[in-house]
Amino acid sequence: MTHFLNRTETIQLYLDDVRPTPEGWERVYTAHECIERLKTRQVKVVSLDHDLGESVPTGYDVMLWIEKMVFTDPTYTPPMMLFHTDNPAGKENMRRCRNAISNQLEERKETPSD
Repeated sequence: MTHFLNRTETIQLYLDDVRPTPEGWERVYTAHECIERLKTRQVKVVSLDHDLGESVPTGYDVMLWIEKMVFTDPTYTPPMMLFHTDNPAGKENMRRCRNAISNQLEERKETPSD
């Protein structure tokens, strides 16, 4: 029997290749897996590590995907974005991206629809 998620189910998604998964979180190991789960629009909170191995997409790549969605799809509402990386430069880049997303969401609110 196939299990389908209830559309009202909310997911807390944890992207990390090394750390243990916190209780109550669904874990993914790669940026690609994370983006695929985000595409379902059922993720309400995502916590990202930056470094996911050698020469592979990072948590920052996930943030860039979320940013692109917010800027190109007015129906897309991003999840709450948290960071648990030990990489200070990576964390700062992800924070800047989150700020750009927040600014775009504010502009959406201020722009009257036609």
